[in-house]
Amino acid sequence: MSVEFRSIPVYEATTNSDSDEGRGSTVTLGWFLTLEDAQKCAKGKGVWGADGRVVTHHKEVALCGEKVFLLGSEVQKTYQDPKKIRDQALSKLTEEEKEALGLK
Repeated sequence: MSVEFRSIPVYEATTNSDSDEGRGSTVTLGWFLTLEDAQKCAKGKGVWGADGRVVTHHKEVALCGEKVFLLGSEVQKTYQDPKKIRDQALSKLTEEEKEALGLK
C-alpha cells in the first residue's frame, strides 16, 4: 500500500475545558475533512451549551488507502455521534451482559 503526502484543508472542532465560564484551555474534539462534520461535532459543546469553535487549518497529511493521518492522528472522514456509537455497541450485548456490566 502506498502513502501519499499532501497539504489539504482540515477542520478542527474545539471546546473549552471550563464549560461554565470559558476560562480553561482549548480542547480539541476532533479533526475533520469537511466543515459540516466539524460543526456537527462542536454543536452544543461550547461554554454554557453554545456551539464549540471550528477552525480551518491547512495541514500536511498522509493518505494511506482509505485513511487520512494528521500528525500521527487519524482524521475522521465523517462525524460519528457518540450516542449512536454507544447504542450500536450495546445492541451487540445480551441482557445478561448489560446487567453484569451495570448498564441496565
